[in-house]
Amino acid sequence: MTINEVIKNMDVEEFLKQKEWLTEQVAELAPSAAERFPEGILTFMEQIQDAAEDELQMDFPEYPETEEVTEYCSECDREVTLQWNVKKDGLKAFCPHCGKRLMLCSCCPATDNEQPVGCDYNQKTNSCRFNKMENKSKEEGPVKNEPQNTLITYLYRDACNYKVHNEVVVEGLMTPEQEQRILNSLLDGEYFIPHLVGLPEERFATVTEDDHPYFEYQSLSPTNAPASCDIDVEELVSAFEKYAENWEIVAAILEC
Repeated sequence: MTINEVIKNMDVEEFLKQKEWLTEQVAELAPSAAERFPEGILTFMEQIQDAAEDELQMDFPEYPETEEVTEYCSECDREVTLQWNVKKDGLKAFCPHCGKRLMLCSCCPATDNEQPVGCDYNQKTNSCRFNKMENKSKEEGPVKNEPQNTLITYLYRDACNYKVHNEVVVEGLMTPEQEQRILNSLLDGEYFIPHLVGLPEERFATVTEDDHPYFEYQSLSPTNAPASCDIDVEELVSAFEKYAENWEIVAAILEC
């Protein structure tokens, strides 16, 4: 098979998704790590796309622009910079440090100086005209004392076997099918990187050569406890599936 045949037979949509994902991962790195990242991979992908469009007349659909967005997280008092696609992913993100909901106010049409419409964000419902409140209520409402959320436990274990136990309560009840989707997304059926999927991380205060980015998934159970992070069950499952094939790539980048 020739190189032209390989390019002609590639999945264009998947190619664009992988290129966008790689761009996002580079942007999430600390500056010192980003400088060492082989950005030539992205350049090579651009060259492949240019050649496919110019020489093979292949059509690469345009994706909405991914932009660098900087917001202040009031929960952990940190400034957060993300590579974000507002048209595709909306105005709600999650802080990579504490896992709490992060509203991307700087990208909101309400802040448009040319056509200001005013911000009507309601902190109690976590919604506005551009991010409608999800209707989770039923006609009769939930049964009193019936578990409504999901407790997830996971463990950080360094190379010397010192451990830090983590737990978080996620909004909504997770079904067996959803848990299986998470299990199918784990590295070796066990490992994941919490902050990538919107969950908080607790590990040792001092970072040593024994540390790494992986946590061990342990268990989940129904609970009456209130949610402790701003992500619901379906959002969490989707986040796990997003990284299902990429844990090792991201870990290698984070360890640079």
